[in-house]
Amino acid sequence: MKKLKKTRRSRRTRKDDYDHDDEVDGPVIDESQLSAKELLGLQQAEERLKRDCIYRLKKQPRSYPSAKYACKLCDVLIESVAFAHKHIKEKRHKKSIKEKQEEQMLSTLPPPTASQIKAIGVAIENVVQEFGLSNEDLEKRLNIKTVMEDVLHQKLPECSLRLYGSSCSGFGFKTSDINIDIQFPASMSQPDVLLIVQESLQNSESFIEVDADFHTRIPVLVCREKQRSLLSLCVFK
Repeated sequence: MKKLKKTRRSRRTRKDDYDHDDEVDGPVIDESQLSAKELLGLQQAEERLKRDCIYRLKKQPRSYPSAKYACKLCDVLIESVAFAHKHIKEKRHKKSIKEKQEEQMLSTLPPPTASQIKAIGVAIENVVQEFGLSNEDLEKRLNIKTVMEDVLHQKLPECSLRLYGSSCSGFGFKTSDINIDIQFPASMSQPDVLLIVQESLQNSESFIEVDADFHTRIPVLVCREKQRSLLSLCVFK
């Protein structure tokens, strides 16, 4: 049997609506009632509005008979030039204009030349060499994790520590925090582990500036390794 598919009506914007059925006959603005000076002022004002993608309606919608303009970016109807200027100052319109300008700028940019691509590559390589994590830096971070593990095992022998983030992947800077995940058995309660870890690090000669925030969704403890002055961020799971 032939499968019947219900035709889905395509979404129509407000502009689509007032461009079709519900339209009022007659001009949106009766220019014959304006003086030459008023008409010139209106034309100049509308030219400025076009820069912000606001245009005069071709026909008046019955659903909004007082509307005279439409913003194509925000899909809204506007009653007058004064209200159009007010709409231009709104955050959403400013954001839409900025996005449109960025899109236009990017679409007109020429593709990079071979020399430009090479220069970018050299610049990135220089940054990596000066600020990126080397194999030696990763080894130092692993050593800090081992030192912390030795300190905690004195009172928490069943806990384990694991590096994650840039200290594990290498995609980071020399000054990036050391992310350490502290895992403990289910038989132990998290509050007890938190307090023991905090006390152990505070009493250790290897770590300084121990600070804890146990009120976040995932409790964390921050400290600094004394010898290398690297900041360690401990997460409890």
